[in-house]
Amino acid sequence: MRNPQILILDDCTSTLDARTEERLWDALHEVMPEMTCFVVTHRTKTLRLADRILLFDEGKVIDRGRHDELMARSAAYQELYSRSELQEQVGAA
Repeated sequence: MRNPQILILDDCTSTLDARTEERLWDALHEVMPEMTCFVVTHRTKTLRLADRILLFDEGKVIDRGRHDELMARSAAYQELYSRSELQEQVGAA
């Protein structure tokens, strides 16, 4: 597993502070620029960095796209994003 083509990370940034999370993504992009990475997350900053987001509901993909696309068209994504952002702000206080 020295040079994986696909990496799956399940909520790997949930305990990281914002600066450490940013360094993690920068390092991954630098070390493995062509690797496909699936990230399971609720963190809003991570969502904004993704090339493509899949929005699931009861195990089914209900929408997909970039953060800005989903914010423009998906009420479900807008609600999830707003709720997650509020939880992050409350948790940081």
